[in-house]
Amino acid sequence: MEGNSTSDIIILSGNSHPELADLIASRLGVRKGGCSVYHKTNRETMVEIADSIRGKNIYIVQTGTKDVNNNIMELLIMAYACKTSSARSIVGVIPYLPYSKQCKMRKRGCIVTKLLAKMMCKSGLTHIITMDLHQKEIQGFFDCPVDNLRASPFLLQYIQESIPDYRNSVIVARNPGSAKKATSYAERLRLAIAVIHGEQKESESDEVDGRYSPPCVPRSRTMDVSVGVPVHPAKEKPPINIVGDVGGRIAIMVDDLIDDVQSFVAAAEVLKERGAYKIYVLATHGLLSSDAPRLIEDSPIDEVVVTNTIPHELQKMQCHKIKTVDISMMLSEAIRRIHNKESMWTLVPVALKMELGAPPMISFSVIGGATGYIGDPSGKNTERPALHKDIINENVKQIAQNIERVFENHQEHLWTDTNKKLQPIRIVNNETWYRQIDSIKFVSDIGRNFRMGTMLLKHSVQSRISSEVGMSFTEFAYQIFQAYDWLHLLNEYNCLTLPLVTTEEGDKFGKSAGNAVWLDSEKTSPYSLYQYFIRTKDSDVERLLKLFTFYSLGEIKDIMFKHSNHPDERYPQMCLADHLTLLVHGKEGLKRAHKTTEVIFSKDVKSLMSLTGTELEEVFSGATIVTLLLQPGLTVLDVGMKAHCFATERFSKANSNNLPRVDTVMLGTFFASNRDFCSSEFRNVKTSMSSRASYGDDAVSCEAIMHTSVECYWKKSKLSRVGSSMKYMTAKELSKGNPILPANSLVLEVLEEARKRKLEDCELIKYQHSV
Repeated sequence: MEGNSTSDIIILSGNSHPELADLIASRLGVRKGGCSVYHKTNRETMVEIADSIRGKNIYIVQTGTKDVNNNIMELLIMAYACKTSSARSIVGVIPYLPYSKQCKMRKRGCIVTKLLAKMMCKSGLTHIITMDLHQKEIQGFFDCPVDNLRASPFLLQYIQESIPDYRNSVIVARNPGSAKKATSYAERLRLAIAVIHGEQKESESDEVDGRYSPPCVPRSRTMDVSVGVPVHPAKEKPPINIVGDVGGRIAIMVDDLIDDVQSFVAAAEVLKERGAYKIYVLATHGLLSSDAPRLIEDSPIDEVVVTNTIPHELQKMQCHKIKTVDISMMLSEAIRRIHNKESMWTLVPVALKMELGAPPMISFSVIGGATGYIGDPSGKNTERPALHKDIINENVKQIAQNIERVFENHQEHLWTDTNKKLQPIRIVNNETWYRQIDSIKFVSDIGRNFRMGTMLLKHSVQSRISSEVGMSFTEFAYQIFQAYDWLHLLNEYNCLTLPLVTTEEGDKFGKSAGNAVWLDSEKTSPYSLYQYFIRTKDSDVERLLKLFTFYSLGEIKDIMFKHSNHPDERYPQMCLADHLTLLVHGKEGLKRAHKTTEVIFSKDVKSLMSLTGTELEEVFSGATIVTLLLQPGLTVLDVGMKAHCFATERFSKANSNNLPRVDTVMLGTFFASNRDFCSSEFRNVKTSMSSRASYGDDAVSCEAIMHTSVECYWKKSKLSRVGSSMKYMTAKELSKGNPILPANSLVLEVLEEARKRKLEDCELIKYQHSV
């Protein structure tokens, strides 16, 4: 199955970073291919591929390390070996691209990065995946597609969750060349920025730039065009200075690469002198060459944070300040997307979503304890009744419990990463911040940012203003409170919000307006929730799988591919319903939903009798309940009349108007004639836990009706639509082909409710029917 299966993915690894290759293969759920890369005694590189790779998609994981030249030769030989073995595609996964700093023309030199790019393409690589190139323009050196991924989302998460009091930080650019990257971090974290000025750039000085060759001193020649050309003055290194305030704050230096750390140590010493009380260095690639671990250990730097694009376990053993952030998830997702021919531009948001709730991301849920007094006017024709404070407080409490249960079920049943613990949900009540705001200050400071024209154009406002009931100021102001909630979350918690999920008609999904779907099992039972998602339209199901489940995009694509072959099986709807019911109600809730669904659609009386009273009420929750006093000797007709299933007896007996006679009832999936329930049968029910009752020659024997009480569920069509005849079916006839009753049938389903208490003569029995 081309493009939809990982069976034709083969991960190969050189000697540069086999641990990263193992992590990527594990996340993709594939086995790493057999490949031996070794050096002969004369230092030549040998590659032996153990598995057949003909027609396969090959992904070679090879990064740049301090043994850079061997890394390059291993990659080139592996790629060429795959090319000559008829691989379908060969993708180089090169987290750190070697020689990437030599991407500019030097004095009497060359652009080495371009040379390396040409060699890689000639060797057979058809695609490159890399991370945080030293210059984005390097992508243009390659004759094949290059995906330059970013590690910044992972480093930003580290700052937010692992640096205490990070809101008191300032992002520092080690030199003006790093200011662009530092600005990007500062804007995303909403922090201040500082730039260290005066430090001469490493190996990128204009003095050695090829633009100033040949030398400026003219030589004797026939035509000397350099006469009169001014000599370019050499740069002098000015004193180091910091533009920006770092006093009493945490300084966070960001860069793409840490190799020789002397310049970082010098910058840290200056930051310390200017009053920074903690200093962090964050970079994507941590080469940490030469004596870097010792220099870091002895420096004012508190922590150096790098990703695992380059192995540095030895350096971590030498210096406890070096920390690692894993980016294998980003690389594995990039491989999966390339393999499935999916877009790469949304990779970063999707990657963050995949890690939502995982360390170090925290999920927030806002409960409207304050806005509950106002009420959302959208989707309402009239103003919502004012709720008492006690009711709102109880609602807040119940909603919080439901949300916590969902996250507990996620941790117990769906969280698969045993190395990480799911971060608990943070539930906040907006009443806590509105209680501290003065009403006059709120109107003067917040209200003046809203324009009446914009607010009046809202659909929820337009529809109500034009109605007879109109709209109160209370509901009109709801949008101001809603907007301020998001502003408060952003300022207080640096929290990003998710958009509302809507139906294809644009209505809020699962809200109280219309058909509500609740997390509380008392309001929406596990069975009802399960059936709600089973009924999802084919046009919506893929979108809801992406929004509400933790399936990967590749798994969702496989699910939809199976659906395209067998749409009648409703496989995506079942996956969606299973996932959501498990998440909301846990394993027991999902088991109940499966059991109830099987009972209803299998038409098996024994399964029906196994349902508890609660489960029965879930199934027939829409029916009317009639409470009757059970008396021996009642006929089925008597029960029907007492339950008001007929307007008069003539609707149930044959008469001159040829109205149909109702002379059968359904006991589970079995039928019985219209006759007396004799007193002896009730005595048997009362005294025996295993007694069996027979319901005439036209029915089959089944378990005693009940041991404590009887639930009779009536279903019938409207009397005005009753036809002129009704087919009488015996149990033997019903057993042939499982026929379906006519639509105008009157059905009495006698079901067991409980088994613990004995039936008393005066026991009140419920008969439930739907008219």
